[in-house]
Parts: sequence; structure tokens; C-alpha cells
Amino acid sequence: MKHTMVLAVLGVLYFLSNPNILLAGVFQSAPSEMVVLPDDGTKIAKVAFLFDLSKLRAGKNRQIDKATLEWRLNGITNEEEPPEFSVYAITGSWTKASVMEKSALSVEETKISDWQINPMAPEASEGKLISLDVTDLVGAWANGSATNYGVIVTTTDVASKSLDSQLGKVRLSIRYGFRSN
Repeated sequence: MKHTMVLAVLGVLYFLSNPNILLAGVFQSAPSEMVVLPDDGTKIAKVAFLFDLSKLRAGKNRQIDKATLEWRLNGITNEEEPPEFSVYAITGSWTKASVMEKSALSVEETKISDWQINPMAPEASEGKLISLDVTDLVGAWANGSATNYGVIVTTTDVASKSLDSQLGKVRLSIRYGFRSN
């Protein structure tokens, strides 16, 4: 409930601070497909996520202001050297079964985002909120200039086995609005 209220307030503040925006909102989505890729010997944990954006409000002059992949991870405690996370766009269709069978995905070489780590809410017993900025990619998906095949998140500092049990703690949060012109 508290999180929903905060998002509503952020949407209103965004609306009020941007006079060319007639309507603003926040869309959140859990992954429609997700898989930890099998270990390929590189010691890089890789997790693929696909998000269904079909319920994101459409319309003329829609603008994606901010899109963030958020992942609550337990077991991250080293504040001096926090783990590194990166996100890349997936460039071809996939399913969990196809990834498990082939253990490979077609991925862009250019990194979309690095991580930002934030402490979780005080009531959380342990863990961190990993935030990855995917605004440009989601904007391209939303305006049709790129196809949504999802993203792959990589890290060398967290074991794949520990990530597998935490896939349910991922969401894509999109702040959007509609320009008046």
C-alpha cells in the first residue's frame, strides 16, 4: 500500500513539474518470462527477462519519462565493494525452454545500463534494491522503433544458483505521460 501511494505521488509530481504533460502515470510489470541461463564457464551469471507491455497505456504523443528494472536481492551485504550488474537488450525471440536447451541468447554488445544499489526499506530484514535504468530501450519498445525481446542482466559477483530463487522479486517500472503538442 505504501509503495503504491509513493508511486501515485511521484506521478502527480511529474505531472505538475512538466506543463506540457497532460496526463502522467506509472506502469509496473512483473516479467512474463524469466530464466537464469545455464553456467557457460565464464563465471558471469546471466538472467533473461521478458516484459509484456501490452497493457501500457497507448496514445498519441506518449512519452516514456523513466523506466527502471528493479530487483530486490537478498544476500548482498558488502557495502564497500557492492556487486556489479549490467543490462543488455536481447535481439531475438526466446522461451525459457529454448534458453535451457541451447543456453544462448542473441544479445546486443552495447551495455544499456549499469546498476545502482539502494538499501531496502527499513522494515526489510536484509537485501538490496538493484535499479537498472532502461528508459531508452523501453522508449524504443513503446514507440515501435525496437522490438521487445526483453533484457539480460549479468553479474560476476552473485552466484546463478542464488539468483534462481529470487526471480519473483523483479519488476519493470515505467513512468510515462502524454505531451500536449
